[in-house]
Amino acid sequence: MNGINTQNFSENLLKNSEKFSLRKWYNGTFPLVFLGVLCYTLALPRFNLTFLAWFASFFWTPIILREKLTGKRPFLKIYLAGVIFWAIAVHWVCFPYWATCFGWVAMSFYLACYIFLFFVMARGLVHRLRIPVVLAMPIAWVSSEWLQRQMLGGFSFGAIEHTQVHHVLLIQIADLFGEYTVGALIIFVGSTLGTNLPVNLENLQKENQQKRFFPKRLFATLGVCFFVILIVICYGFYRTRSVLAPVLRKGEPGYQVALLQGTDRAILNAPLDWYEKVYDNYIALAKEAVKARPDLDLMIWPESTSIYPWGEFGDSGKPEETSPGQQSEDERKYDKDDERKYYDQARQIVRQVTRYFDTAMIHGIPGYVEGADGKRNTYNSALLMDRHGTPLARYDKMQLVIFGEYVPFADWLPDDFFLKTLCQRSSWGKAPVNVPLPDRSGTPKLNASANICFESSIPQLIRNQVLQLRREGTEPDVLINISNDGWFRHSSQIDMHLATHIFRAIENRKPYLSATNGGFSVSIDGNGRILECGKRNIPSVVFADVYPDGRVPPYHFWGDWWIFACFLLSLPGLASWKFVLWKSEKTASLEAVSKN
Repeated sequence: MNGINTQNFSENLLKNSEKFSLRKWYNGTFPLVFLGVLCYTLALPRFNLTFLAWFASFFWTPIILREKLTGKRPFLKIYLAGVIFWAIAVHWVCFPYWATCFGWVAMSFYLACYIFLFFVMARGLVHRLRIPVVLAMPIAWVSSEWLQRQMLGGFSFGAIEHTQVHHVLLIQIADLFGEYTVGALIIFVGSTLGTNLPVNLENLQKENQQKRFFPKRLFATLGVCFFVILIVICYGFYRTRSVLAPVLRKGEPGYQVALLQGTDRAILNAPLDWYEKVYDNYIALAKEAVKARPDLDLMIWPESTSIYPWGEFGDSGKPEETSPGQQSEDERKYDKDDERKYYDQARQIVRQVTRYFDTAMIHGIPGYVEGADGKRNTYNSALLMDRHGTPLARYDKMQLVIFGEYVPFADWLPDDFFLKTLCQRSSWGKAPVNVPLPDRSGTPKLNASANICFESSIPQLIRNQVLQLRREGTEPDVLINISNDGWFRHSSQIDMHLATHIFRAIENRKPYLSATNGGFSVSIDGNGRILECGKRNIPSVVFADVYPDGRVPPYHFWGDWWIFACFLLSLPGLASWKFVLWKSEKTASLEAVSKN
């Protein structure tokens, strides 16, 4: 009976395909690739149809399985579909300044390369190494994602696994091998279900005659997917219940933190009074925080909200000497002693602000540091002070944003090159720093590891920082991020940034705090659950009671070795991309000749 139903289904589908040209549409490369891209896009923030992420690889599976891709330049069509996806996903890159529109275009074409590589590697694994498609596609996907996070400083915004951040039980497997594990799960489920789709409509009737058990096959794939997801959810239950919740520790006071969240736009080359206005807004938020909780242990300001820099000078006591002929016109307006006086005054103001609120603070502040040799460095820094205004630790951002904080090959570019004049060039931080968080008595209560802005989007960076501090005997109890997302107009970028915080908390099993301007200030526990979060585009103070987690995740032991192994396994497919591409184009040419 199943065979008769399947045969009738095939005949009806083929009949309709002739009438509506469904066969030609389905057998093409771009339509199915675009359907998968569309599902992926609609799963991203602002659309938030997160269930559609599971269907992206569902539509891509026939493309991977086809022995020959039809049509002209099929891989170019795959690449263009990737460009469309990334152009929509990172549209917010256009918001800071008109010139960043060029960066948006370049970024879309660059990131589309990794979707192209995914298809090339997956087809190579299936057709050259004969690996089952349900394994080949996850392997190729995590390989392309891993490579994307290694190149040009790394970029993970818009990752397919980030669409599932609000399904807490589902994403607990991120503590095994990082966020890649969740992405592999999504691609596996979609590709498993996708094996039920016909590879080509011309072969539909033949395939159904050979596989008369079509309904059984469908139920079998559904069963496999259900079983795998059930195991993942059970693991999620196990991991989320293996740490005591704060409500069970009523006798133990938490470490009380206030996270400031402003909504001020970040403006390039803004006038000085604009910066002063932003600073005054944060002073008002700080007053609100200490009024609500006079016994605060710590207050955290977002990135770059201090208009007063923190200057430190080496043993020489003087800035680097410069001959009059080398000085610019602005530099001639004051001598170097006046410059040092300015930094001394700025330090005093920062100390006075901290003492005024009588609370330990982490300031997002420009750091000006000069060594004994007179060499200058300007850092994007997070500065910890105790309630008396004594500096305790300073972390300098280690991973800078390309064209935002540094310009590649800047020394070889003209001084008036527009990207050099727009970019606020910073120096690279050298190492993670233990940030000892004091209580009101001044006694260190918790150790923290700080990261700044987009550093939270790089899994291996945060993991390596935690491991290095552990080797130094100062393993962090909490991860702290300060960010300024005011450049992006409260767009989907702030949702994507929040997703990176959640995964860093799970991967390292640490409470995670973020103080953000123009985005979400948030408190996240070691299970990735959002405990407190500010509302979009509303100035507020987010209060957090921090409790150490104490767990050591498997990801700290295993790291990315299995991802690297997947990448090595994908290399034969990547190495044979010319063969796969040439074969597809040759097929199209032969088909055209045969028709003539």
